[in-house]
Amino acid sequence: MPTNILIKPLTVGTLLAALSQPVLAAADKGTKTDMLQPEEVPLTTPNAAPNNQNGFYLGANVGFGQGRTTESSSSPGTALFTRFEPGYQIGLSSWHRIELSGELLTGSTSFRNSSGNFSGKYNFDIQYGFLAKIGYGYSLGTRLYGIAKVGAGAMVGTLSTQANGETVKSDATTGNALFLGWSMIVPVSSAVDLTGGISLTHAQFDVGTLKAGQASYQYGRSVLVNNPTIDLGVRLRL
Repeated sequence: MPTNILIKPLTVGTLLAALSQPVLAAADKGTKTDMLQPEEVPLTTPNAAPNNQNGFYLGANVGFGQGRTTESSSSPGTALFTRFEPGYQIGLSSWHRIELSGELLTGSTSFRNSSGNFSGKYNFDIQYGFLAKIGYGYSLGTRLYGIAKVGAGAMVGTLSTQANGETVKSDATTGNALFLGWSMIVPVSSAVDLTGGISLTHAQFDVGTLKAGQASYQYGRSVLVNNPTIDLGVRLRL
């Protein structure tokens, strides 16, 4: 029994469609290979500040400024501090962090006073001091950070002045210290930052007597000195 076979006529359109199928399949395959699929799109952004990772650091700075007492009869002198600050930074996000640190310092501050048993210039030499500090950091853009800090602790120092042509000086006295400051952190390498800022260090000492050789002079006053300074330094991320 004869079988009817249906043969479609070969046209130019049919021929072009048949030839284009392998090309379109190859192009479609290449497109799927090169394009990111939804599951391949990263959902996190890169850290905008690589220097904001958790870790220890060691900082050092020098502060230049003034010594100002709270007495109305006084006038300011000069203040100079050298500070060493080991600490630990905790990155809260790419743009914020907290710093916990302990500051070791030494230096001196001075002022002039026209009242009391002695009038003239006073120097307070700080042998050493320790302050516990906490700070909050925030991004300023381009890897720069601003850090606001507060701290409290103690200092040990001696007060001295001139009387009758000789130096009179107190014994070593322990006093209280408070700190408030702001600094900018500028990364210069993968492990080194430059720092610059301003701060106010408040010191309070109770001074009993001043001595010159075998002679003793009653002073019996509390000395409160505010020391605003400009601070420049460097810190190493460990």
